[in-house]
Amino acid sequence: MPVKFDDILEAYEFVSFGGRNGQEAYLCRRTGTIHLYGDDGELGALPDDIDDDASYVRIPDKDDLHLGLPLVMEFVEQFMPDDYHAVMDIFRKKNAYRRLRWLLTGRKRLEQWQAFEAEAAESALREWCKDSGIEIEG
Repeated sequence: MPVKFDDILEAYEFVSFGGRNGQEAYLCRRTGTIHLYGDDGELGALPDDIDDDASYVRIPDKDDLHLGLPLVMEFVEQFMPDDYHAVMDIFRKKNAYRRLRWLLTGRKRLEQWQAFEAEAAESALREWCKDSGIEIEG
């Protein structure tokens, strides 16, 4: 059953925003429905057969697709090579993404980073769908 790519992207953003803090999303292969789950219980319970790999597939987060630090460093190498060591120092401490955002804003590179990240996420998700046998529309 074809699934809208925007629905997959939304689920990816949901699980990536959570940073592996109990936010999960699963795609039902039979219906194309995406089930969201959060530890807070506000989104309801997952189906009882969610562990059936033939019926459901877990939507990956940015770490599953290697779109965390490796992608940041790829961007820095391409567009901000003089800041390479500064960015490495940022990621040795807490709140790295917040401090990266400050650096990018100061260097007037935030919008460029956001476009770079969005393009990489779309490409990686489309490849994941293909590898997972998920037919997408859009």
